[in-house]
Amino acid sequence: MTAPRVPRGALTALPVATALAGAATLAVLGGWLATVSLQQDFAAYDTAARARALGLDPYLNHVATGGPWDGVAIYRHSRFLYPPLVAELFRPLAALPFLWAKTIFTALSALGLVLGLRLAWRDTGAVPPPGVLLLLAAGWPPVFVALERGQLDLLLLPLLAAAWRWRDRPLQAGLALGSCALGKPFVLGLLPLLVVARRTRWAAATVGALLLLALASVALGGVALNRKYLTEVLPRAARYGEGGPEAWLLAPPALARVAGALEEGVARIDGRTFVQQVGDFSRNASLPRALAEGGPPGLASTLALALAGGALLARAARRRPAAAGWFWGGLLLALVAAPVSWAMSLVWALPLVHGWRGSVRTAARPWLFALALTFAAGFLGPWLPGAWSAAGLAGVAAGTLWPEPEPEPA
Repeated sequence: MTAPRVPRGALTALPVATALAGAATLAVLGGWLATVSLQQDFAAYDTAARARALGLDPYLNHVATGGPWDGVAIYRHSRFLYPPLVAELFRPLAALPFLWAKTIFTALSALGLVLGLRLAWRDTGAVPPPGVLLLLAAGWPPVFVALERGQLDLLLLPLLAAAWRWRDRPLQAGLALGSCALGKPFVLGLLPLLVVARRTRWAAATVGALLLLALASVALGGVALNRKYLTEVLPRAARYGEGGPEAWLLAPPALARVAGALEEGVARIDGRTFVQQVGDFSRNASLPRALAEGGPPGLASTLALALAGGALLARAARRRPAAAGWFWGGLLLALVAAPVSWAMSLVWALPLVHGWRGSVRTAARPWLFALALTFAAGFLGPWLPGAWSAAGLAGVAAGTLWPEPEPEPA
């Protein structure tokens, strides 16, 4: 007996319907968060850009002097942990009212997710179309965290996908990857894998792009501010994140000025009130930090993770340099092994789905298990301590086990 034939129109309508459902879910979620949540990380970018527009140091907390404040910072240093060039890039948005600025940023982030998934799919020609994956992504907690925090990860996803797609054009690929490192330095953990995969020109172009971006940062921010970032801000962020010892807290009079809003769990900016966060759960994805139980992460755990996972990914990159698995797996390894990393960067695991190119062979079952564990742990992240790190580690395994394409029928 032959199987019933599926109407061609149904096959065409399904990807369209799932794409529309995913886009609608993403639009509603993004619009709600932009209206209700402070989106703390975007607030830090916006505040740093406002400080630069006033000629102030973006790495200091100016609440005591009546300067720009992000609504939650309680230390003498600000929550801005990026190179001075990033603050300059946010100045056009910071010139707008805060609500408008973060609404535009949220919309761009949602578009970045759509574009990133589309670019990754077009490169592999895999079975799950972008619409199906978009619907899954819209309900996946790491995407929610990225939107709720107002982080850069969704904006960087299309750059990363483009870097892989341009892997045979080293200059373009290097510029894309180097630009991502400006916002997420741990992506430079890919450089050894690029060398192993015989992509040395791509690695060299990435380093060259970083040098050009550093020159631009010095030109716009000055030598002193860039030196401060390298010698003070970056080491502090690697050890403490945005926090620090109690001795670094604002002076009591300054804390008293903002204590009321902080105790209420709200932030008031530009005459509007936002909740400080939506969802009271840990957003840490760094395994060394989780192992340190809240204290400064140990260098030994970072090195051990990087070496062990790097050896497996290097083997995959050496054997199959044209396979995308080691690229996305390398990003996730850098995320999980970094001393400071957060759950929103797990959105970079989404392209791993594109390893599925058709019927699943027996040899692909370990990859399917690792992929399923990646997404299952991601769903458990808000409720189960350590689940974010587990999702990242499972993503590394899925990248290492990226399946061989099935041979064409004779």
